[in-house]
Amino acid sequence: MSKIPLADKESLNGETPRDKKRKFIKGLIISSIIVLVMAVLAGLAVYFYLMSFDPPEKSPKIIFHILADAFSISGVLGLLFYLMSYVSSQGAFDMLSYSVKYVFLLTFRRKYKEEHFPKTFYDYKVLKDHQERKAYAGLLIPSVAFFLLGMIFLIVYMNL
Repeated sequence: MSKIPLADKESLNGETPRDKKRKFIKGLIISSIIVLVMAVLAGLAVYFYLMSFDPPEKSPKIIFHILADAFSISGVLGLLFYLMSYVSSQGAFDMLSYSVKYVFLLTFRRKYKEEHFPKTFYDYKVLKDHQERKAYAGLLIPSVAFFLLGMIFLIVYMNL
């Protein structure tokens, strides 16, 4: 019998609550930067689209139009990506991922049965269900913030 005391789940995977918080903050910052880049790209696309008309609109409303579109589009895209991440964490794409891996192994590796790949989808599903799968929650906060900011710019645009 081993003299090593049993460890809890946190010490087994090496993550303390402080490490989890740092990882979440880091993901939140990266997600915010990604959503901001999407907002800038969407804003540029809307700007060049609006400037392509003859003659371009000269009022200050155009700034709020661009900001409303840019922030709301990037917020919606971020929310959709989070939704896809959540659905995937619930196992919606397990059949697709199993079949793609199986076809890849069957096509490119002759001895696929000797590898540690499950032989049936049921075995694959049982293995996947025992793994901890989470949705990418760091993307939810900046996406909602950008969407709400876009709605605020839309309200200002409509009232000018």
